[in-house]
Order: sequence, then structure tokens, then C-alpha cells
Amino acid sequence: MTESEFTRFVNAHDLSYVYSDDDSVYRRGMAQYREIVEAAKSLPNAAAIWNANVDRKVRAGCREEYYWTVPTATVRPADVVALTEGAD
Repeated sequence: MTESEFTRFVNAHDLSYVYSDDDSVYRRGMAQYREIVEAAKSLPNAAAIWNANVDRKVRAGCREEYYWTVPTATVRPADVVALTEGAD
């Protein structure tokens, strides 16, 4: 995946899926998030792209739990970690 494709993919991702009461929305969001994390492994600027998306979509004061740090592939929003441990 190119950096441009990754940027479009990340920008289309619904960051609020984790709060959905609809299980299908949650599962779709989680699957997409896993794809994003996998694609990020091969892109050196993935964290910067993800964090810029967070800055656009999440209000100040709530962004920290969504931010990625290096290494990107091991970092997930705090709420997602709690909800997905042992899932699958």
C-alpha cells in the first residue's frame, strides 16, 4: 500500500466505532483498524498520518488515547485494547 492509499484509508476510518452499540459496526471498525495497523508496518510515516487524522477527527483533550507512537504496529487506542484482548 502506498502512503497516499494509506492516507485515504485512514481518513475514511470511523474512529468512533469502538463506542457503537451495533455489533456489526464495531466488528467492521475493528477489522478495518487491524488492516490499518497491518498496512502501517511497511510505512515509515504511518504514525504521523494516523495522528494527523486523529487531530482532524477528535476534539482536543481526547486525542491522547488515539495517538500512535513508534512502533506503530503495537499501539492501539486504549479502549480498543481493553475490548479486544482475547477476541477472535
